[in-house]
Amino acid sequence: KQAHAYFDGGAWLTESVENGGGGSSLALDAAGHAQIIHFQTLSYPNGDIRLASFDGYAWHAETALTGLWGSPQKSLALDSLEQPHFSLCISHSFGYKLGYAYKDGVGWHDEYFGDYIPHSRDSSLALDAEDRPHLSYGGESLLYVHQTPVPISGVAIQGPETVAIG
Repeated sequence: KQAHAYFDGGAWLTESVENGGGGSSLALDAAGHAQIIHFQTLSYPNGDIRLASFDGYAWHAETALTGLWGSPQKSLALDSLEQPHFSLCISHSFGYKLGYAYKDGVGWHDEYFGDYIPHSRDSSLALDAEDRPHLSYGGESLLYVHQTPVPISGVAIQGPETVAIG
């Protein structure tokens, strides 16, 4: 069961959000309302990544990604328009692969890049002042992924760049 716990200034309170949650990440919007990204098992070990959002009155949940194997670790951030973005490492027989997903006015979008990492499910996401994603993830080495402008005929195209650290 996915739950939300918060401190109201005097005591810790807990509320149920949605059944079947696991591997969650939390972000707060400008009003202090919670958004939680989590894995919901459908038929072990397969499931979906779901976003549960509190609007001040009730919880609302939607599917962000479907048909994943295992419970990928996720890291959630909200952009300047309070749209959700998250990183994840999806499981595969070759290891784990870094992914990035976000929601905009059209719907959910996801992409995966880099080589398979043999020993890591960890990832972390932060958005910069221009809402560009920055991700770190580890395996046999720590890696940092960010988008860099690539000028083509005067037009800036964003593309991922991976930098090994250490």
